[in-house]
Amino acid sequence: MTIKRLLLKEPPLPALLEDIREVCRQMEQVKIRFDMQSDADLVDACIYEQAALQARYRYLLEQVRRQGMTAPKMYADPTPLSAMPAAAPLQAGEAAI
Repeated sequence: MTIKRLLLKEPPLPALLEDIREVCRQMEQVKIRFDMQSDADLVDACIYEQAALQARYRYLLEQVRRQGMTAPKMYADPTPLSAMPAAAPLQAGEAAI
């Protein structure tokens, strides 16, 4: 471990890549939950959770870059919030599940 990494308390690269994998897995789980939600509050919760995970993802990628490494291409572009379909509004008389 380098002195710089010890001083800055940066996690070693394998731990960073494992963290990136975990964040990607969590983003996929949020997307699945988002697709299944019909309650407006739960849809909002999924959107906020996805935004938080994307911020963590960007942070982890920056840490990898600071260590002079590049992340594998499979981690280059997480699903943005804009790619998530908007929840359809309920019609009059329609109940949320």
